Amino acid sequence: MAVYVDDAVTSWRGRRWAHLMADTLDELHAFAAALGMPRHAFQDRASGAHYDVPAELRERAIALGATPISRHRDRAQMRAVIANARRQGRRAATRGDNGRDFPQQEPHMAAFDLSPPDDAQRRALIEALADDARRVLLAHGTEAPFCGAFLDNKRDGVYTCGLCGLPLFRSSAKFDSGTGWPSFTTPFDPAHIRYVRDLGHGMVRVEEVCARCGSHLGHVFPDGPPPTGERHCLNSVALGFTAAGEPLPDLLGRGAPEGRPAA
Repeated sequence: MAVYVDDAVTSWRGRRWAHLMADTLDELHAFAAALGMPRHAFQDRASGAHYDVPAELRERAIALGATPISRHRDRAQMRAVIANARRQGRRAATRGDNGRDFPQQEPHMAAFDLSPPDDAQRRALIEALADDARRVLLAHGTEAPFCGAFLDNKRDGVYTCGLCGLPLFRSSAKFDSGTGWPSFTTPFDPAHIRYVRDLGHGMVRVEEVCARCGSHLGHVFPDGPPPTGERHCLNSVALGFTAAGEPLPDLLGRGAPEGRPAA
């Protein structure tokens, strides 16, 4: 058996433990991350959640109800997301499988100032972040499933970018996807989200970033409920939340509509 970490004994014992004792896909996902093992994408047949599982634990993952995700299906998912985004007049900031750029979206006159923060503002915003938020927003990390602060949040309000405070999703668009991450159907404003092709972890996915500051938020998949058929799967730690009736954050001093209750 190949060894991927420095301590061969610890690695071997950890893998054997994962083979014999792991009772959930969450545990397999955690073992893979802890041991630094190369991973492949699997999907839980019951919930639709995605997991990174080592090839050496493939049989255990399948026994726990997971299905390997093929690159062909990943490409098909990405094309479906981009096609839907184009129908809604969004700008899909990526390139197609044929290497050609997709047509650009017409200029969108948003009520919010989408110009990026300057260097001094960005440094101040980053310094205020907790370590977990910095890892996700700036280093494209992913928080563990079923533990995010906003997963079970039922309050009315607006979810905002965890770095710059731009409104991203309304609570009315939130739904329980069963994946372990907060999920939404429709953005606050399509212009507030930018889409990027993500080739990480052996998959082709569509990453979502804040259109103003470029911070990583999560990914979007074409398996959500009506009206969009999209599942915007986000990290809680990448978000802020403003309760209904309270003023939105104005972290960059842009003025109204920031700093006032959402319309």
